[in-house]
Amino acid sequence: MKSLLIKFIINEAKKCIQEDNFEVLDYRQKNKDSLKKYGFTGDFLIRELIEELDEADFNKGPTSEQDPTKTPGDVYEFIKNINFINDNYNVDFFIKFKFEHVGDCKLVVISLHESEMYDWKED
Repeated sequence: MKSLLIKFIINEAKKCIQEDNFEVLDYRQKNKDSLKKYGFTGDFLIRELIEELDEADFNKGPTSEQDPTKTPGDVYEFIKNINFINDNYNVDFFIKFKFEHVGDCKLVVISLHESEMYDWKED
């Protein structure tokens, strides 16, 4: 059952990206620092990462939005290595996003940065 949910979430994220219905919160410091370090824009990197996501990249979710000032929604986390973009970058990126349903579906990318040890799920 979990496998079907993960596939559904990935497909919904891809749909939002293809329809340009997404937002990357690249003003957040950790996101900004990682994007600058590797020379990517948030839009470019999330398009590439979402296109290549698969079930094996799933980390955890759904969890609830923790910030009471933000739109509620289920939050999903993935970790994806970016070496498919550039062989010189053997780096895992942490991706945390949620869907906001106001009319059409919108993908909101909360975190997009180099993965840190605490990002990994506990088995």
